[in-house]
Amino acid sequence: VHAEAAKAAVEQQLSAPRPALEESWHQLPSKTSLPVNGIQIRVCSWNLQGRPIDSKDDLKALLCPAGKAADVYVIGIQELVELGAVSLLKSKDGDEHRQIDLEKMLEDRLADSGQDYFRLCSFGMVGLSLLVYVKESLAANIGQADCDRVKTGIDG
Repeated sequence: VHAEAAKAAVEQQLSAPRPALEESWHQLPSKTSLPVNGIQIRVCSWNLQGRPIDSKDDLKALLCPAGKAADVYVIGIQELVELGAVSLLKSKDGDEHRQIDLEKMLEDRLADSGQDYFRLCSFGMVGLSLLVYVKESLAANIGQADCDRVKTGIDG
């Protein structure tokens, strides 16, 4: 019974109308060539254990180990809020204030790298957050981006 309910919830969310993304995201990528040396993608995961983001947290080591910035960042955050019954019922999309603080801190550290990045996607879901940043110089190579989540479980 639980598997059928989860499958029905997923199908319902996939068939629901999606909010419009930026107009350029629906276009096909440019035919411009990518960097000769390829693209460096850094995938990071950080468990905050429910504590607020602190300005003392050293994101430079996470984002630019050995001082080297990547072309694309995919950053997953776990336990952006304490995972208690209240936070689970209070907000299905996460804590907006903590999400904004997280984005600002990450974007400040990326700016410190001397490179220009844009946020391709960012969203939260209870205690989880997913953010993707791409170098501005690669913007013409990105198209048809779609970032979303599928909720299952309580009120899935």
